[in-house]
Amino acid sequence: MYKRISVSTTRGLIRDKNPIIFDVRDAASYEAAHVPDAVYLSDRELKSQVKRGARDRAILVYCYHGNASQDIAKLFCDFGFSDVYSLDGGFESWRKEAPKAIHPPAAKPSSGLDLDAWLAGHQFDPQDLEARAHGLTPLIKACQMGRAEIAAALIGQGASLAALDEYGNDALWAACFSEDLATVAVLAAGGISLDRQNPSGSTSLMYAASAGKTQVVEWLLQAGADSAVQNQDGFTALDLAANRAILTLLKPRR
Repeated sequence: MYKRISVSTTRGLIRDKNPIIFDVRDAASYEAAHVPDAVYLSDRELKSQVKRGARDRAILVYCYHGNASQDIAKLFCDFGFSDVYSLDGGFESWRKEAPKAIHPPAAKPSSGLDLDAWLAGHQFDPQDLEARAHGLTPLIKACQMGRAEIAAALIGQGASLAALDEYGNDALWAACFSEDLATVAVLAAGGISLDRQNPSGSTSLMYAASAGKTQVVEWLLQAGADSAVQNQDGFTALDLAANRAILTLLKPRR
């Protein structure tokens, strides 16, 4: 039987047993930020481990919030692995309790990125990351453009995740507009609220659902966005779904 462990216990496990660490979130979230030395558990990697992995090697599994990782941990146990652990609270707990133990470090921009040049090129003040150009902060603009590496650099430099555009929407809404999952993942890893409501009560999930952005809806749901939130008119994301695929994703499971 697998064991559920806290962040502090996990750090001791990593130090003492050097486990294989598997990240079972989506690939974009893994690329944006992950536990150091973690391996992205693709379907191919899972099949390889089940067939050829050492049954006595310690295995640590984590997901977004500690739910899906339990299913994967049980699967490893079912295939004969004897020392398996699931991180309670998932990556979100790790990010909050061990913010310095994340790879890649959020404060370091991508290699070769000239953030000041990007800011100046879009009429922003490189000395003030909250100063606006055409009604947008640099972070919201980067997310609107789907520039994950710019967004990561800005967050690393202290750009506010709470900044809003003139319509009361935040950077996550802008990232959903761009449909760039890596940018969405960067914001989630930075700690942005997945369920923030704008002045009309709409969340980013509602917007993505109404705009037919199926992959974004799927990502947000996997990351833990609340599909039961209602806007001022009493509508949920399900009520606003623009296509059958999104309806299926949002349909309550019995």
